[in-house]
Amino acid sequence: MSEPDAPEPQADDAAVAEVTARLKMVSKAYKDLQDEMSGFRTRMEASARARAERQATDLVARFLEPVQNLRRSIEAASDDPAALREGLEMVHAQFMEHLLALGLAPVPGVGSRFDPTFHEAVSVVPTSDVEPGTVVAVASEGWMVGGKALVAARVVLAAAPEG
Repeated sequence: MSEPDAPEPQADDAAVAEVTARLKMVSKAYKDLQDEMSGFRTRMEASARARAERQATDLVARFLEPVQNLRRSIEAASDDPAALREGLEMVHAQFMEHLLALGLAPVPGVGSRFDPTFHEAVSVVPTSDVEPGTVVAVASEGWMVGGKALVAARVVLAAAPEG
């Protein structure tokens, strides 16, 4: 029996050199891609930080005018409670306008049905005037954003009268 022909050492060396060259090319392309992705991530993070800083600045700027009007109302109040009330109502309206513009909304209060998602019951009052489980008073206003509770409203609920 004769031995099969052994491959030429030069052919093996050429194949190894070709595979090594391809491996180096793929490795460089992979490293370049990693570098590009790292640069992209860095740029995106910087863009997000800049956007957050702009939003924070815009938010603060929105509330400077009402704060200044509040100061003016307090300074001008002197002995006239009606003027003080008028100034405070104006400032409250400005704050509400800006909160609503930011997407905040008050949680439904008096007359609404109790919803544990948005309300925290602090008390119940027996009454036959409204259906049990109806909000009859608001101890502290709640706020929601995008239909989700940010701060629950603390409410007093109607309960069925005894007997």
